[in-house]
Amino acid sequence: MVDQNNNIDLAIECWNYYNKDFLTKINDFHVKALQGLSEADIDKRITGKVKIFKDIDEIKDAEDFSEHEKIQIKKIYTITKDQNFSNKMLEMAITKNEIKLNSIFGQGLASCKQSIYLPLHGGKNFLRFMDGNDSFYIIQRFNITGIYFPSSNIFIDFKNGHSRNSNIQKHIEKLNRETVRLFDKIIQFLTDRNGISIYALLVSFFRPYHFFNDFLSSLHSFHYYLNHIVKKPEVFNKIPGIISLEDGMFYSIKSLYSLPCEEQVVDVNDVNEIVLENKGFIVLPSSNKHYPEQEKSELNNLLVKRSVENLLKDPKQAKKFNQLKKCFPVLWFGICGERRSWDEKVKGVAKIVREVQKLYPNVGVVLDGLTSTEAQSEKKFRRQYAIDDTRIAKKIIKRIGPQIPAFNLIGSTSTKKIAYASQVDFFLTSYSTDTMFVAHICGKHGVAHMNTLKGTGQHEHPFIYKIPNKYIKNIIDDGSKRKGTNVSYSMNPKSVCSIFIEELQKYLSKEHSLKA
Repeated sequence: MVDQNNNIDLAIECWNYYNKDFLTKINDFHVKALQGLSEADIDKRITGKVKIFKDIDEIKDAEDFSEHEKIQIKKIYTITKDQNFSNKMLEMAITKNEIKLNSIFGQGLASCKQSIYLPLHGGKNFLRFMDGNDSFYIIQRFNITGIYFPSSNIFIDFKNGHSRNSNIQKHIEKLNRETVRLFDKIIQFLTDRNGISIYALLVSFFRPYHFFNDFLSSLHSFHYYLNHIVKKPEVFNKIPGIISLEDGMFYSIKSLYSLPCEEQVVDVNDVNEIVLENKGFIVLPSSNKHYPEQEKSELNNLLVKRSVENLLKDPKQAKKFNQLKKCFPVLWFGICGERRSWDEKVKGVAKIVREVQKLYPNVGVVLDGLTSTEAQSEKKFRRQYAIDDTRIAKKIIKRIGPQIPAFNLIGSTSTKKIAYASQVDFFLTSYSTDTMFVAHICGKHGVAHMNTLKGTGQHEHPFIYKIPNKYIKNIIDDGSKRKGTNVSYSMNPKSVCSIFIEELQKYLSKEHSLKA
């Protein structure tokens, strides 16, 4: 018991030295004691109960910080809300091999040359800043979500109370567990801080919507910032590397921007060790910015250009693509059945296609569902993750018959889908991520549907006609309460067909008159 208590005391002492940057006081006994703790002991003895401020204004009357520290913390909070904060941070990391912010605890600047990445809620990056004889973390996700002070065990939420306290507690526990697990490597890593440099940008997310609309949009904002605002285009080509995770690489960044650096696909559990072994740190391109139309348009045009170029490099794919281009109109149907699904879509899509063929004999059909990443095998992905979508696609293709060209994109990559979407004339999808490639990236017109509980939110687009709620009946069953707004729904195929054809003809007529 005495030895155990002594080890715990040594571990706590070691942890305090680390957080205060007294590394020369840490010896082998400290490291062994700290890394000998169980996860339960790390949570209890090292982390303890995190004190959480749900809003930056809550620190006003707090006794945990001096008045000077409160002013400095608020300055950092304000800086992180600046629309170009991410761009300035990335530029600094790439050109200076560190990130600097105004000091909180001392004078001058706090410096970051260290990161810990954790697979929490799709991925969080903890940027560790040394500030005199103290430290703090800035946490990255889609944007800057908060700041954590390990010495005082305080977390300040930058999301205005939108984070759950229980999640924050768990995330700090996991941060500290990972730090303890790697502690011997971290101490070795920090022995030569001058030799530390940025290793890579991590651009990855397990859902395509967030990959394109959060991380890639933020990266392209950086590209736009360098090219058009500060006129330093050469900095972008100095990005030292790109890291993606197997389930989150929905586009090759190296290919998109013709970057000279290496692009790695790594296991999420290996990220921190790879970074430490290479004497580096990583940064996420993440911003709270509202992206201007000019930036969005530039990115979308580049995605279409690169996607078509890459598709045409494969003779087999090029042949199919050229067959698609001979069809008119090319109709795109989003049939993803992951959640919030149209119950009668097999009958409905088949009916629409048959009716359109009567008006346009040369019609072609594209079927879209779940998307594989650039690092996954399309065939394996379809067998493992897109079984339902594949089954539905086969039923639709069987119903419409072999006389109508059908192009099945179930389980295809974003590159292939964007290339095909660029050739589409009109579409029908659910009003969700299904609209992303065809409407938001390729700017096509179409019709969308959704249950009456879920709003269109961030998927709203001026080129989309939404089927009115009076045609939609939510499917309420025993599991509906658990699903919340994600319930599936019923629509009469005949009604949907009438709406679709009316909107299609209006659009094609308008396009014809514009070209005349």
